[in-house]
Amino acid sequence: MYFSVIMPSAGHDLLHAEKKAAIESTAAVCGLAVRFPPASPYKSFDLDAALNELRNAGFVLADLTGERPSCYYELGLAEAMGKKVFLLAVKGTPIHQAASRRSTTFFTDMKEFRALIRAIFSEGQGMPIRSGTRSATG
Repeated sequence: MYFSVIMPSAGHDLLHAEKKAAIESTAAVCGLAVRFPPASPYKSFDLDAALNELRNAGFVLADLTGERPSCYYELGLAEAMGKKVFLLAVKGTPIHQAASRRSTTFFTDMKEFRALIRAIFSEGQGMPIRSGTRSATG
């Protein structure tokens, strides 16, 4: 199974490289394949390819840190398809128009981020998350 990641590009998130590495290493430990957005935010967007990628993903992980419009656009595609989405953002990030905005989990540092993605990957594979690991307050 693979999952798709929606996240700000390196030019819009100072922790991009660290977050990407944490997602990759944790996914490998969990036996999951991961698909990231193109490295260049200026690469031409292919709607059919994006829809196909989302359609075939087991679930979607969306980092809404930085309030990037492109992240919300892709999230909207995933939500419209009825995909299981897991939203996260750095604490204090306003969460805008998203159908699943109340389920957003907030983190304050990379330690919390790593713990969150471990829990999300477990739930994404059908294993329940322990109580207290997800929060809709920021």
